[in-house]
Amino acid sequence: MEQELTPVQQRLFDFLPDKPRWGFEKQARYISKKEDILFKANYIQLPTQKRKYIALDLDYEFAGEAWSNDILPEPTVVIINRENSHAHYLYEIENPVVLPLINSTIKISWKAINYFKAVQAGYQNKLEADKGYVGYLIKNPFSPKWKTRWADRAYDLDYLADFVDLPNIYQVIQDDDSIEGRHMRMFHTCRKEAYKEVKKYNEYEGFVLFVKNICLDYYRDFLVAAKNNLDFPVSEAESIANSIAKWVWLHKDDKNFRNYTKNKGAMKLVRPIGAEKITGQELKSRESQGAYYTHEQRRNKTVDKILAAKKRLEESGEEVTIKRLTEVSGVSKPTICRYKHMI
Repeated sequence: MEQELTPVQQRLFDFLPDKPRWGFEKQARYISKKEDILFKANYIQLPTQKRKYIALDLDYEFAGEAWSNDILPEPTVVIINRENSHAHYLYEIENPVVLPLINSTIKISWKAINYFKAVQAGYQNKLEADKGYVGYLIKNPFSPKWKTRWADRAYDLDYLADFVDLPNIYQVIQDDDSIEGRHMRMFHTCRKEAYKEVKKYNEYEGFVLFVKNICLDYYRDFLVAAKNNLDFPVSEAESIANSIAKWVWLHKDDKNFRNYTKNKGAMKLVRPIGAEKITGQELKSRESQGAYYTHEQRRNKTVDKILAAKKRLEESGEEVTIKRLTEVSGVSKPTICRYKHMI
């Protein structure tokens, strides 16, 4: 690799697998050293065990500007298809999230995984991105086939979360049939049973056995029976059981333990109890929330203008086209295309 990389490019290069899958088309049929194919591959694989980037697939025209129109943080990488102006976004996050996919001995945080999923889903909803896009295979931003814009930005998940509505994480998990989605579905289903029964046990060993039985029953009834366990060995179910048992046993005497049994939405920033002064972090949060509110008001007015123009054209017997909507509403063509699903 002869070309010198910028810092933001170097971080992405360092994160790529040493020998990623890659291809000239969406089928990643080849495996090579990343330095050998970095500027040749049109599509390239991100690591399967870690999430350092929120990857989004925007399958509509003028997608490269959608983040700006929606008053969202600037993506770290915007990769635009020159032919149809569809795009992939990559939001780099400061602390990578580890998924329980390959080595169950790696320390993971279900809380972090859930939060990542919620923020990702929030951006998918906001930007109307493809919810079925897993993000393992991306348009290679180093390929000359695409038009790529780089921003030397890495974000804290809390900061990104302030710009979107975070959906109920349990619904996100229910809709996710990837392997990590199945892991989390088992985790959240079985942990609730563990919460209910832990008070009945005086010894940890008996409780661990109980939780393992719950997880193995779930594994048999919902994964093996549905033939959805080919890439989900029983050892992973046992690992999840150990994680549940350890955490629940550790917290069973907490005064707020009963709150753990409730289904809660994903986390949001709140003012610390007893805080008298507004911290810099809280000020930043309030500013971003203000921007979010302003955007929603602006979005509603924009949608109203588009729908009013559509109604006027229909009432006059004219064909409803993007060109005429632009002329009648005064809304720009990229924005019209952004909401063309309403037309």
